[in-house]
Amino acid sequence: MKSPLLPGGKAILIDQIGLDEIEKLYPGFDIKKYFSIETIDIYKCQTSGYRFFYPFDLSGDSSYYSSLQNSSSYYLKDRWEYQLALNQINNANKILEIGCGEGNFLEMLKANGLIGYGTELSETAAEKCVEKGLNVTNLSVANLSETEYEKYDVVCFFQVLEHISEVNSFITNVIKLTKPGGMIIFSVPNNDSFIYPTMKFNKFNLPPHHMGLWNKKSILSLEKIFKIKLIRYKEESLKPYCSELYLTYLKRLIKKIKGGGRIIDIIPQMVLKKLIFLISPFVKGHTSYAVFKKL
Repeated sequence: MKSPLLPGGKAILIDQIGLDEIEKLYPGFDIKKYFSIETIDIYKCQTSGYRFFYPFDLSGDSSYYSSLQNSSSYYLKDRWEYQLALNQINNANKILEIGCGEGNFLEMLKANGLIGYGTELSETAAEKCVEKGLNVTNLSVANLSETEYEKYDVVCFFQVLEHISEVNSFITNVIKLTKPGGMIIFSVPNNDSFIYPTMKFNKFNLPPHHMGLWNKKSILSLEKIFKIKLIRYKEESLKPYCSELYLTYLKRLIKKIKGGGRIIDIIPQMVLKKLIFLISPFVKGHTSYAVFKKL
């Protein structure tokens, strides 16, 4: 298998997931329509460490993402990485956000006197941005790179890259949009965190939602593949919005211990939640944040 991140790079099979396992995570939802196979393979690029799902045609369509948008938690208004990016951007003249959702980060830019532009493939989300008076189009990154070559001082995308199968061409087009010396800022789920061990019961880290699994090694490998240089990398600690998922993970770990099931029954729920609160600053959380400079 060839790596979708590194042209010519080899990838090895490391795991498989049955469609029946994913189907259990979507009660009342016809998830089978997104899959033409019964088993999904997980490969790992031997050079970069990037992990990805195969086959590549597993991503959800507009109806799938429309169903997610009905959840108030899908487009978070104030992500941890937004403030980091805002501090990093300073006084950049032209900023592009790819996959801007309903425009929460663009609104932050506007409130701080910065000019932000956005592109969003969800027509519903893009329309909401336009209603807010934001500069947002419905163009793909590939189309945008043809007409806006080296136009932006900063190109950013938050929780987007993990949804992309053809990651090499996506990043190549992002670089085309960025001015020489400009910054590329992005965030992805951190799969060095507790997320990866819980992957098989976390539907949002599986197809048809996520196509790839990023961690520190695979992010740092980008400067060896593309003409960009890493200038900042930071990992989020465990945040309250992930605490329930981490609680599930913690319970599963305890149950693996001999007699762990009885321990879970004895420990009050409030005690477990208090424990999570105390250890959360030391737990690798949901997000990795990276800033690269175009050479």
